[in-house]
Amino acid sequence: MLEDRTSKFRRFVALCVPFLFALAVDGVATQAGQSAEYWSGNYAQVNEMVTTLNDLLRIHPLAHAAGFLVYAAMICLLILLLPRLLAMIASLSATIGHTTGAFTWLAYRFRFSFAVCEIFICCVALVISICLTRGWSFENDRPLLADKPFARWTLVTLFVIIPVCLFLLR
Repeated sequence: MLEDRTSKFRRFVALCVPFLFALAVDGVATQAGQSAEYWSGNYAQVNEMVTTLNDLLRIHPLAHAAGFLVYAAMICLLILLLPRLLAMIASLSATIGHTTGAFTWLAYRFRFSFAVCEIFICCVALVISICLTRGWSFENDRPLLADKPFARWTLVTLFVIIPVCLFLLR
């Protein structure tokens, strides 16, 4: 039982921590990148390309932060539920996506040089490398709910459909 928990924790460290790192930078940059008018209370003055996040920012910055937390939980649960290869694909896709999102804020809104933005990419690569090499143990890797396939794949379906509908199809 302890070995099974350790396996899940190691998978979380290896595949979720890099995603959460890139997501956190993207989320902070998104909020920091809003205009002075936005921060003075005019929440209609939103600068965000993702429709769902734009909608949340129009409500309140805390709604945006809460949405990011729910999204982070769904993606992490999806990563923990998927078989190894699909989990790695999901993790890397989400990490690369949020690295790109943060990069655009750093380069275009905050006017950081390409060299500084490249340092951020190197930091993400460092986090991925450390987490994969120190965190993951392929021999003991088992997805969450591996012994309950119906519940597992029902949750996988749910955690794929919701983010796709909220963030990709809108």
